[in-house]
Amino acid sequence: AVLSDCDTVEDITFWARTKEAWLRRFLVLKNGIPSEETFLRILRALDPKQFENMFRRWVGGVVGALSDDAGLA
Repeated sequence: AVLSDCDTVEDITFWARTKEAWLRRFLVLKNGIPSEETFLRILRALDPKQFENMFRRWVGGVVGALSDDAGLA
């Protein structure tokens, strides 16, 4: 959602609800889309520096995989 220009938990929740069918292809959403309060609790619990490091690693992996698929590596 954040990569889709969602800046608030309200935006994130709205995005998730509109993309629920697509998200269910990748996630088990036994109780549906989390509430805004749940998103807030999760975001507050994250260590910003640790999240940044993990996000950078994930992006590097995605870019590497895309480069490999396109024969750019």
